[in-house]
Amino acid sequence: MEFSPPSHSRPTSKASESLSRSKPFKVFQDVDENVLRSKVDRKTPGKSKTPAVSGKEGLSAIAESVGAFNVDFSGLGSETVNFICALASKQRMTEAEVEQGRAEIHNLRVEKDALNSTVSQTSTRLFTLEQESASSRVKLESLSKQFREEKQRLVNERDELRSLNVRLSGRDEQYKAAGRKRENDYARLQKQLQTLSNQRTKDFKYKAFAAAGSLGGKKAKGDKTAFYTKEISSLEMRNLELLEENNDLRQSLRSMHAEIQDLVDKFDTINRYFQKIRTSKIAEEGRVGKLAVEHDRFNMPMDWLKTNVSEELFKQLLDLKEKCQRIIIETSGKEEEEEKALAKMDESEAIKKLKRKIKDLKEIVEQQDDIIQAAIFDERQAPADNVLDMSGAEDLKEEKESLRKEREELEEQWAEVSKMKMGEFIESQMAGTLMSAVSASGRRSVGGSPFVVIPFEATPETRLILERAGVKAEDVKIHSNELFD
Repeated sequence: MEFSPPSHSRPTSKASESLSRSKPFKVFQDVDENVLRSKVDRKTPGKSKTPAVSGKEGLSAIAESVGAFNVDFSGLGSETVNFICALASKQRMTEAEVEQGRAEIHNLRVEKDALNSTVSQTSTRLFTLEQESASSRVKLESLSKQFREEKQRLVNERDELRSLNVRLSGRDEQYKAAGRKRENDYARLQKQLQTLSNQRTKDFKYKAFAAAGSLGGKKAKGDKTAFYTKEISSLEMRNLELLEENNDLRQSLRSMHAEIQDLVDKFDTINRYFQKIRTSKIAEEGRVGKLAVEHDRFNMPMDWLKTNVSEELFKQLLDLKEKCQRIIIETSGKEEEEEKALAKMDESEAIKKLKRKIKDLKEIVEQQDDIIQAAIFDERQAPADNVLDMSGAEDLKEEKESLRKEREELEEQWAEVSKMKMGEFIESQMAGTLMSAVSASGRRSVGGSPFVVIPFEATPETRLILERAGVKAEDVKIHSNELFD
C-alpha cells in the first residue's frame, strides 16, 4: 500500500488546529531534529547519541505526527515515510486481528471446556452403559441358560407324557378287554343262573303241585290252576319270609357281638372301680383281650358260624365270668359300705339292649317255628282217594326231610341263642347284677361259693356251659324272668 504525502492545505480537524496553534514551532523543531538525526545517522551509522525511536510506540507516534500535520516530506525520503505509514497501518490491522484472534481463542477455549465437559459426561455415560451392558449380558446368559434348561425339561416331560400316554392307552385297552370279558362271563353266568333257577322253579312247582294235591283234596277241574297258583305263591312268600328272618337273626347276632365287644372294652372301667375296694393282687389280673371274631364271619353259612363263632364268643364270655367271680370273691369280705355300693349298681344300657335283642330273637324263633309247623304237611289230612304216584311221594318225602333239617338248624340256632343268653347273664354279673342277686338272697353259699341265679330254664347245653365254667349243678337256682321284662 502506497502512502501519498499530505497537501499544503490547512487541516480541517479541530485536533490539528488546536495542536498547530499551541505549539507550532516545537513540533517542527522536533521533526527537524528527528530528520536531521536520521540524516546524520545515515551518514555516520552507530555514532548517534540520540536513541532511535523503535517498536510499537515509535511507529504509532510517527504515524500520528504524519497524519496530524500537512507536512510535505517529498524531499525527505517519501519512501521511508510511506513504509512507516504502511507499517503503522499493518500494525493496527494486526492488533485488530490479534484482538479478534484472542476473542476467537477465548470462544474456542469456552467451546473446548464445554466440549471437554460433554466428553467427560459422555465418557461417564458410556462407562455406565458399558456396565449396564455387561450386567445385561450376564443376565441374558443366565436367562438363556434357564431357557435352555426349561426347554430341555419340557422336552423330557413331553417325552415322559408321551410314554405315559402310550402305557395308559395300553392299560385302558387291557381294562376294556378285561371289562368286556367280565361282562361276557357275567352274561354267561347270568344265563346259567337263570337256567338253574328255572330248573329249580320247575322242580319246586312240581313238588308244590304234588303237595297241593295232597292237601287240597278233591277239587273241581276248573279250580286246580288257581289253587296251585295260590299255593305256589304262598310257599314262595314263606320262603322269602324265612330268608328275611334268617338275615335278621344274622344281623342280630352281629349286633350282639358288637355289644359284647363294647362290654369287653368297658371292663377296664369297672376294673378301675373295683381297684378301690379290692387288694392290689387282683388289680394286676389284667384286662380282657379283644374278641377274636371278625365281622366278616357273620356272613358265612350258619353251619360254619355256629361251630366257630359261638366257640370264640363262649370263650370270651367264660373269661369275663372268671374275672367277675374273682372280683366278687375279693370284694365279698369288705366292709358294709362297699357291699351297699355294689348292690346299688344299676344295669348298664348295653345289658338292657342285649335283653331286648334276646327277646326279639326269641319272638323271631317262635315265628319261624310257627311257619315251619304250618309248612309241614300232615299225611293224615290227605283224603284216602287222592293217592299220589311213587315219584310224588318221593318228592314229598324229600320236602319233609328238608323241612325237618331246617327245623333242626333252627333249633340249633335257638341253642346258640340260649348260649348268648348265658353270656348276657355273665355280662350282667360283671355289671353288678349277680352281686345284687347274692345280696338279695342273704349271701347264702353252698360249698363256700354263692348261689348262681339264672333267669331262664337250665337246658342241658346251659348246664354243660356252667360245668365248664366251674359251677356245680346244685349251685344253680332258677329265677323268674324278671331280668328280661
